[in-house]
Amino acid sequence: MKQEMDYSGYVDRYLDGIMSPEEEKWFKKELEGNSFLEQELEFQSKLNQSISQRELIELEDQLNTIYKNTYNPVSRFAKIKRKTVAISAAAVVASLMIYFAASYWINRPEDLALQFSSPLDLYASYYQPAEMSMSFRAAGDVVDSELREAMKLYDRKEYSEAILLFEKILSDDASRIGLNLYSGISHMELEEYTEANTSFRKIIDDRSNAFIESAEWYLGLCYLKTEDVELSKQVFENIASGSSYYKADAERILNLLE
Repeated sequence: MKQEMDYSGYVDRYLDGIMSPEEEKWFKKELEGNSFLEQELEFQSKLNQSISQRELIELEDQLNTIYKNTYNPVSRFAKIKRKTVAISAAAVVASLMIYFAASYWINRPEDLALQFSSPLDLYASYYQPAEMSMSFRAAGDVVDSELREAMKLYDRKEYSEAILLFEKILSDDASRIGLNLYSGISHMELEEYTEANTSFRKIIDDRSNAFIESAEWYLGLCYLKTEDVELSKQVFENIASGSSYYKADAERILNLLE
């Protein structure tokens, strides 16, 4: 049966555009009426998109670092270098900024128009579940079967089943600390906020991973949802005092909580 076949390798080849004409013709034929393969193709396409977005962010960070390290207002030579770097990177930076600005303003709450009346209003305005991340791709760009299935369940909003698989993976390999973020958000979607807090705290208490900023953000939102205003303030004050991606939104929330 078609549904029992492992298509993952063919999906990767198709999306990478490296199939021969004959293989591509066969693959497109396989897609006809095969819902399993269609889901696999959609999932991998979304995963690749999230990878591309993360790579754009990393490129922007690299360009910002180059700019900061090059510019020195005291040195005339540095000013020349700054101009050179700015010219050479202008097109890339402009494209990046347009992309991120459009994405941010489409998805973010309209703070200026927000009529705040309770922590629940803030939660409803700021909460969005996290997208899939490239950080879960294993060595050689191959996603193991359990993790692939867990992220599929998460993407399909089958949160109870996703949580079970996330916890199983974590019990086998606690080093995959970032899975607690997706487990926590799944609990939030099920309105299990105590369990969500526990998942986020595991990330924060670890102190040596790339998911701390996101875990803090969602922890603060959990406290808003449960109307623990003082605890939410503590979390958002900590975020606002740093330089994370969520800094500006944390500051806005604190202003509205005053």
